[in-house]
Amino acid sequence: MSPLWSLDTRESSWASVTRIDSDELDDVVLWTSAYGATALRGLDGEVLWAHRFAFGGKLPTASQLSSTTMQAPAMGDINADGLDEVLFGGGDGFLYCLATADGEPVWTANLRAVVSPPIIADIDAGGYSEILTVVGDGYLYLWDAIPTE
Repeated sequence: MSPLWSLDTRESSWASVTRIDSDELDDVVLWTSAYGATALRGLDGEVLWAHRFAFGGKLPTASQLSSTTMQAPAMGDINADGLDEVLFGGGDGFLYCLATADGEPVWTANLRAVVSPPIIADIDAGGYSEILTVVGDGYLYLWDAIPTE
């Protein structure tokens, strides 16, 4: 068996799949210390976008980036716009939400302790997704993804 394509992530990394571009094929989203949050075209591994962020959304230094641990990304439509968002739980204590189209940050939440890989699901069967996270403070949290007015 031989790979169709590869990317040197310079470390072990977590990846998930979602559809990002218009080819109707699955694409890959992952975090690496080399590239930051990265989306790759599933068909050929071409980088669709890459953003180096952490530490509350500020651009990290190279040494901070290499020491930042992000958990497995979760993908789902959390704002009911019909498009998936990407969520990363961070070793820096933040939960990050990115737009899948371009990887730009939508919001960050400072949870002040390591954030486990998030889970996106409609837990209350209300028709909208919630976000489930375990945080290093020892608690399991369920968050409304759609803010109430």
